[in-house]
Amino acid sequence: MPDNVNITVNETIENVVINPSISTDVIDVNTYSTTENVNIAVTPELTTININSVTSSPQVNSDWNATSGVAQILNKPTIPSIAGLATTTYVDNQDALKVDKVAGKGLSENDYTTTEKNKLSGIAAGAEVNVNADWNATSGDAEILNKPTIPAAVIVDATPTDGSANAVSSNGVFDALTTKQSQLDGTGFVKASGTTISYDNSNYKKNVISAVGNFNNPQNLTQNIVRSYVIPANTFLPNDIMNLSISFDKYNSNGTATVRAYINSSVTLTGAQLIMTFTSATTSRFIVLKRTFGVFSNNLITGLLSTRSEITDSAASTTTSEAMTYASNQERFLIITIQQTNVNDTVYTPAINLTN
Repeated sequence: MPDNVNITVNETIENVVINPSISTDVIDVNTYSTTENVNIAVTPELTTININSVTSSPQVNSDWNATSGVAQILNKPTIPSIAGLATTTYVDNQDALKVDKVAGKGLSENDYTTTEKNKLSGIAAGAEVNVNADWNATSGDAEILNKPTIPAAVIVDATPTDGSANAVSSNGVFDALTTKQSQLDGTGFVKASGTTISYDNSNYKKNVISAVGNFNNPQNLTQNIVRSYVIPANTFLPNDIMNLSISFDKYNSNGTATVRAYINSSVTLTGAQLIMTFTSATTSRFIVLKRTFGVFSNNLITGLLSTRSEITDSAASTTTSEAMTYASNQERFLIITIQQTNVNDTVYTPAINLTN
């Protein structure tokens, strides 16, 4: 007959039941795991029953990295790699960008304004994009309806003649008219057809100089140039008539004033040819001076004596004429001067006219 019975429980058991059927001096029950009840039923007499302690083994946390002992995790699953997969931060950021679904609308709904909708509704059915007009198009939207007929180009005559049909060119008309100038010989001019048309030479006048404006003398006692005009070469030809008219306006009655006209190759009195003189009385007055000259082929003009103070030629009809130098085939200048005897007078030449 044994003296002792030792029972050690290492598993979780709800009940430990001991029924010794023999005589036992000592029964030891040691539990190292959770045991809800320990029941001991003794049939024979026992000298001693010891329940030394009810204890539990210390709790140990499982360790994924443990390879032995009670902390080891058996049959661990293989976790796949997450390299390249979206992180939580990325997913959260993308989630913040999402558009929440609105009841009654699809996920791809594309709203636009009422103005845009009305504009679209106003486009007529079958409307097309604007098309540029094309002169050569014969159909379609690019065709130009009722195109005008453009006349054929006219090639003008570079050198017009009497029978030229297309005489317009850059210089052609001017050059052609220049050749006709010599036909104005006092008896008529020749038309393109050759017919001569007569005209009254006394009524035919060409303005060479026509100027208006108050040009006054600087009011000193010396002779001053107040106006000058160019006379182009060949303006006056042999047998032409030169008519000169100068208006003369004098204010105040302190002294006389003298108006003179010259012809020269430059605007200077040095070497100038005097062609007209008039000296006023001391009283205020307005006078129009007139002179007529005949043009000759030997670079001379004839007229009233250049030093004779007269308003018109007819006022000095008994005076002999004077031949004065004038090279009509060269450019010349008409020069007007005024000279006063008293600085308190004011003298103007409002208008000057030179005709052929």
